[in-house]
Amino acid sequence: MRKLAKPLILTAVALCLLLAFILYKTMGPFYAGHSLSYWLKNSESDQARTAIRAIGTNAIPQLLRWISKDIPTSNVKIASGEVFKVGDVSGYEYALGGFAILGTNAAPALPALVSLMKDRTHQPNAIVAMQALAFTGEQALPYLTAALSDTNQFHRGELARAISTMPLVGVGVATNDCLNPLLKATTDADESVRVSVTNAIRSLAPNLFTNASAQ
Repeated sequence: MRKLAKPLILTAVALCLLLAFILYKTMGPFYAGHSLSYWLKNSESDQARTAIRAIGTNAIPQLLRWISKDIPTSNVKIASGEVFKVGDVSGYEYALGGFAILGTNAAPALPALVSLMKDRTHQPNAIVAMQALAFTGEQALPYLTAALSDTNQFHRGELARAISTMPLVGVGVATNDCLNPLLKATTDADESVRVSVTNAIRSLAPNLFTNASAQ
């Protein structure tokens, strides 16, 4: 019996470690006995925000996994009005919530988010990456503005919208810093980009076009 006990104990320990690894992969790091996904489900509370900030950069791998995940398909309309096939968007929502709370502390995620933004094979994921980049603050602005002026970049209208939200989400980006690339894009050769950019400018500086026309 003693000879059998040791292998059984080792097997049980291995199974526990495997279960812990699976939980970590699916739910992310833990804080105060609760997973990252638990705190993100309750992210409107001060306690949850404190927990997510305490997890800090350890949350980034899980946030990126949620953005990168291939998901079952159903129709959903994005901000530009275009219909994409995506399914359970809870992972996307968790990821954006996490990046919104981490803000500029999520700077280590920049290279991965930029890569996701440029990925044509997973376009819904790419659009979420654009939005996530906006939450990381000033360090992301050059990447977003370069992509906005790049005619090879797809969904540039979504980029314009992401840029226009940056002064509004408390990540230290000045309105004028966002307006300059948006105004430059109003002469873009692509009409749909011009329309999106104009709408983005109106949301950021509603009186700008009125004042310009009055001069």
